[in-house]
Amino acid sequence: MSRLVDLILEELDEDALERLATRLRPHLRGERDGWLDAKQAAEYAGTTVPAVHTAVSRGTLTPSSQSKPGGRLYFTREALDEWRGL
Repeated sequence: MSRLVDLILEELDEDALERLATRLRPHLRGERDGWLDAKQAAEYAGTTVPAVHTAVSRGTLTPSSQSKPGGRLYFTREALDEWRGL
């Protein structure tokens, strides 16, 4: 079976591999549940913390929760996937 997987992966381009990784990510290491802070959100979305903060300030990404006004922002994977257009 691993030979088949290797052959399939060799045929995928970078865009297809990224889409596959995004779809698999929630199923790895029990990551489906829980909230992501800005650093974790940036890592999940494949971007930087400043890019996440910029998206929030522009209104293109809405945090799912905030610890207090001016405090830490928390995001769901669903919100990040929507922001990325997945």
